[in-house]
Amino acid sequence: MTGENALYNVAEVAIGLAGFSGLVAVFRSNHLGAWLPRERFMFWLLLAAALGALFFALLPITIHHFGLADRTVWATSCSLLGSYLVGVIAASFVVSARMNRAADPTSRPGAWYILPPVGAVVALLLFLNAAGIIFDRSVGPYHAGLLFLLASGSTLFVFLLVFTPGGPRA
Repeated sequence: MTGENALYNVAEVAIGLAGFSGLVAVFRSNHLGAWLPRERFMFWLLLAAALGALFFALLPITIHHFGLADRTVWATSCSLLGSYLVGVIAASFVVSARMNRAADPTSRPGAWYILPPVGAVVALLLFLNAAGIIFDRSVGPYHAGLLFLLASGSTLFVFLLVFTPGGPRA
């Protein structure tokens, strides 16, 4: 299968990112409940990105072992990853709107305004690849989707490290 080694590499990086997210939780506070709502939300998004990257890095390999052709593997994987991205983006807007209505005092980091639109574009590319439009059901857009998950998780990781719990936000 094309790109199998790269998928294993992404899985390894995702495991590291998920592990480091646990360190953030340990170093920031003794109890996750002591965090402000947006801090907890960013932590859960970090876990969703890291564990999503891990799951979706291994998914095409599993599908391939059922004997399906590469084009079918990438079309199926792209459809599922694109749906996951759309679901996470939609859920993040719902949760963020709820926090805004509740007058959550924490502001959103600048990446909050960048990550959802970029994620939507990546999801669109994944759906186009799955449909065989523009791309030919290949591995490239899928890898871009995985890299987006890792970049999102890494960005959230940095924000959780930089921002002090309950402190002023940039």
